[in-house]
This record gives sequence, C-alpha cells and structure tokens, in this order.
Amino acid sequence: MELKEQIIHFCQLYGIRLDKEKGQNFIINENIYTKEIELVNLSSKDVVLDIGAGFGFLTERIAEIAKKVYAIEIDETISKVFSKRLKEFIELGKIELVLGDALKIPFPKDVNKIVSNPPYSISSPLVVKIIKEFFGNEKFEKGVLILQKEFVEKLLSKPCSKNWSRLTAFFNYYAIGRFGGIVSKKNFFPRPDVDSAFLLFEFKRESFGKIFNVDFFEALTKIVFKGPNKKVRRVLKSYLKANAVNWRDILRRISNLVDLDKRVRCLNLVDLEKIGKVLLDSHLIFETRQME
Repeated sequence: MELKEQIIHFCQLYGIRLDKEKGQNFIINENIYTKEIELVNLSSKDVVLDIGAGFGFLTERIAEIAKKVYAIEIDETISKVFSKRLKEFIELGKIELVLGDALKIPFPKDVNKIVSNPPYSISSPLVVKIIKEFFGNEKFEKGVLILQKEFVEKLLSKPCSKNWSRLTAFFNYYAIGRFGGIVSKKNFFPRPDVDSAFLLFEFKRESFGKIFNVDFFEALTKIVFKGPNKKVRRVLKSYLKANAVNWRDILRRISNLVDLDKRVRCLNLVDLEKIGKVLLDSHLIFETRQME
C-alpha cells in the first residue's frame, strides 16, 4: 500500500482529521526519507531524534539502520497508530516513543543526530531549542530538517539581506547550515501551499566554550533587533537610556568598535560580539561564562 493510501486508511480507521494549521502534512515519497538518511550518513552507531514523528514512516526507516530513535509526537491518536505499526521496534528498544510537545519536553542527551520533518508551525522556536539543548554537547554531530523553503533560505541568509534577522543571526552564530535541495509540495499529503527544503546543519565545534552562551546571545539579539531597519545608534541609545545612568559612555565605547550608522540588519556576527562584550562588561546583560 502506498504511503498516501496508508495515511488515508489510518485516518478513516481512527477518526483522525489532519490539520494543516498544526503542520500535519506527511511526506509520501520514500525517496525523500532515503535522502534525509544519506545527508546525515546514518550508521548503526547513531542515536537519533525524530521530532514530529507522525505515523512513523521516517522513524521506521531510521530504526532499520540506527542504534536507537527517540520519536516525539504530540497527537495522542496518531501516536497510538505509531505504537501499533512499530510495536516490534519499540519492544526491541530500537524506538522510544515520547508523547508530548517537543517545545516543552527536554531532549534526550545521548542523541548524536537529528533526522526530522517537524511541523512547520514550530520551526522558529524549534530551531532555537535545538541550539539551546545541543550546542556544546560533544556527542552531537549533525542534523537534517525538512522545513519550508522560504524559512530555510531565511536561516541561511547573510547580513544586509532582507532576511537577516534575530533568528538568522542566532542560528548562524552557533551553527553551520547548508541547503540540501528542494522538496516539492507534491511529495506531501495533505499538500501544503509551498515547497520545502532540506536544512543540513552542524555546530561550530571550535567555538565550544569560546563564545557567548545561548541565553546571553538570545538576550543580546532581543535587544539589538528591536528595529531591524533602524540605525544601530537609535536602537542602542533607546535601550541604554532606559537601563544605564552612564549610557553616553557605554554608547561611545560601542561606537569605537562598531559603525553605529549601520542599519541593524547589516550587523554581522563580529559586530554583535563586540556590542555584547561591552554590554557584558557594563553589567547590562549577564552570563555565567564570558568569552575566552
């Protein structure tokens, strides 16, 4: 039975109504799963995280190769189908199904790869959470996500482009991303409105312990990217006046390091580090570990 027919069968049998608003669009092309597995060089030594596992078609393919798969699924009824389909893998300990919201539950620490087609509705917070939970974890190697094509292009954009944003800066500060190709919307059921793409990523391992921790940099980008099209001077002046008596001195120190007449969306990662270092030294943002 083709994947689309299986999905329709399960929905009819269990009374499931798929909701596009929740990102319940399932891949129905086996070749897409094959490419995801190839992109991360999946092996029998790998412990994998699959977020938004759905009926388990991708999870099953992963479990056939990997040592173990943690599969997260939020929909209780769909997870019941998953459990019945993949009962043998679960009993063997090859698959561990986790019922819950991927944004609220902690990810397993022994994961070294992520292979996932998560709901598009959680793309932004999920990317942040993955970085927060796995950056600095020596075990973690790489991951591949299928996300909306426009979103992937945004994550991989450069300073001064229209897509350079707080999220983009955050992602690029910690990760190296690569565009792995387009996934046409015709490969999904129900069919979404736009095409998707493979996002392949790994972390900048040489940066472990040498750059701002994720909570600090997240706080920094919240401050700086208040107005992406505003001049840096205006944004920082507004923040500093509200938070520091000696704001003029702090602004002057930053101006010696960064061109404050730039638009915020033109700040590169080095600029952001320089601003962050001054704010850290001025005790306006705190972190447990400073840059080495």
